Amino acid sequence: MRDNILLFKFEDYLNLDHVLELEPWSYDKHLVVFQRTLVSEAAPSLDYSRSSFWIQLHNVPAHLLTTETGDSVGRTLGRVLQVTDPEDDGAKQVWWMMNNPDSLCHRVFKAIFFRNCSILEARDSIVGSYAWKSILSAKDVIRRGMVWRVGTGERDHIRWNEEVVRNLFLPHEAESILAIPLSLRRPSDRIAWKHTPSGMFTTSSAYKLIVSRDYMPNAGSSSVENKKKFWKSLWQLRVPNKIKHFVWKACNEALPTKTNLHHRHVADSDICDLCGELPEDTVHALWSCKHIACVWSSLEWFHQSVPVQPVNFRELLARFMPSQDEYKAEIFAIAGWCVWNRRNAIHFNRAIRPVDSICKEADNILQEFLHAWEVELSHP
Repeated sequence: MRDNILLFKFEDYLNLDHVLELEPWSYDKHLVVFQRTLVSEAAPSLDYSRSSFWIQLHNVPAHLLTTETGDSVGRTLGRVLQVTDPEDDGAKQVWWMMNNPDSLCHRVFKAIFFRNCSILEARDSIVGSYAWKSILSAKDVIRRGMVWRVGTGERDHIRWNEEVVRNLFLPHEAESILAIPLSLRRPSDRIAWKHTPSGMFTTSSAYKLIVSRDYMPNAGSSSVENKKKFWKSLWQLRVPNKIKHFVWKACNEALPTKTNLHHRHVADSDICDLCGELPEDTVHALWSCKHIACVWSSLEWFHQSVPVQPVNFRELLARFMPSQDEYKAEIFAIAGWCVWNRRNAIHFNRAIRPVDSICKEADNILQEFLHAWEVELSHP
């Protein structure tokens, strides 16, 4: 139409709404601003100086995970259009596109990111928008939870196993069985979500799949019973809820460490900012970085319990779970939380406490919490 202004025509409002839901869009590292119009001649005169952005909030205490909190924080940044519902996530977008392959949204993404494969086989791209990266990070959940419901059987050429049928039944019975169609109505083969009775995807069922032991890639080699016992012990730690939530994220490698940020193309490098030598994963950030070595060396019991090099933070924490009477797990969890907060304070140029004061700070937090807990129990 004119420089930097293009007109897109949509076949129906469903495709239009879905594209707008996935804002902001970018092309060649430049922001693409969309404006809805019914009259093509009016497009050049529309205002393209504003755009909608999704804002993610991290480390919010569980009791503050409400739409009111999101609205309050959002209003400090600009006009709040919507506080996202838990249903609106990357996995749901993957599910929607897989079931609507003719939609404009699916066709656009396919042409750019997975031209010669399916969305489940798509690979990461450095030019992908935030919307695409969110979708890409969720496809593994869909892959693990989906099944094919056979209709005509044409997709994978599904047929009766003739050899097995003839070996199990008399000749005339086998002929009758082999003549039975897979489906009298002959519907198309379709994708179904195996974790709901209806076969439809829901975020709540996806969450249950993620936290289940069958899904977690770093759950270790112990038995299912031991894993259940570990997670139960974690939520029973005698620490504030915000620290339980932090520990849960650490055990699931969900903290925004340099390794995670680099993997998502948010950070240019995965090297730890404090030591400048090794990649900063969760174990490094909270335990093995030489910058925080004095935190753990001051605890005599610590190095007697931990492995030489734990596989992940979950393995590290599990070493202290049996010692409930000694509060080792609680001290470790709180100290790890203090280490992480200090790391963030350095990153954002805020005032910090000396690193050798962290264990004392952790002990004070634990004592204050236990005192408050005892007071609450004595005054039901």
